[in-house]
Amino acid sequence: MMFVKRTHVNASSGSNRVMSQAPKKKTESRNIIGERLREARQVFKPPLTQDQLSGRLASGGTQLDRVAIAKIESGLRCAFDFEVRALALVLKVDVRWLLGIEKTEKTHAV
Repeated sequence: MMFVKRTHVNASSGSNRVMSQAPKKKTESRNIIGERLREARQVFKPPLTQDQLSGRLASGGTQLDRVAIAKIESGLRCAFDFEVRALALVLKVDVRWLLGIEKTEKTHAV
């Protein structure tokens, strides 16, 4: 295991301390809709951008900006249940497909 050494200066005494810190472990993403969200956006002709998807969600009352969509797709952010429902409606896909419960897409996006 590799350790990272950091030097910490104590402001009150001016002394230096070397602190060892283990590297952060990369945990597996618990976000299960990210890949399918991107896939569903790409099915549209022409494909929907993250910004366009954000606009369609907003017109339906769900606030989810482009950055949040990018984070969901990359696995850095999980989606709330109401967001999953809104995404499925806008993308014209079944919620169960988006959640990975069903293997094949039931509804095709237009």
